[in-house]
Amino acid sequence: MSVEQNVAAFQRFIEVGLNQKNLLSISDELLAPDLVLEAPGIPTEVGKTDGKRQFEQSVIAFVEAFPDVKAYGKFVVAEGDTVSVDLPYEGTHKKEFAGVAATNVYIHGAELWFVEYENGKFKNVRICEYGVPLRSALLAVPVHP
Repeated sequence: MSVEQNVAAFQRFIEVGLNQKNLLSISDELLAPDLVLEAPGIPTEVGKTDGKRQFEQSVIAFVEAFPDVKAYGKFVVAEGDTVSVDLPYEGTHKKEFAGVAATNVYIHGAELWFVEYENGKFKNVRICEYGVPLRSALLAVPVHP
């Protein structure tokens, strides 16, 4: 696949998987069955052996917890089979997420994503939080009914 096609696939993930909250409709199209996931909260071995399912569950849990989430591909750098994206997001914490009860607070966060593609699908996904990690930010917020 070309660099442009890989970037387009990531943009599709942002729009459909995150903003439209419909990852499962594009999962088989975008995710390799043996995807490796390296992300906060995912044990290394689990990310290697069960990465696709973990990726799906994590994204679904995130968009359910932040039902008005909006994500943006702010900066995209792509070369060969790798796409790197600065992925800011914002939304209201309406349901439990990462062990933190709903706070009903509108949050802003961001992550750096590094995606290696194989045959046009996400093969290795590495997610790096920056700024205040989301779970820490949620724990620091008083709960608002």
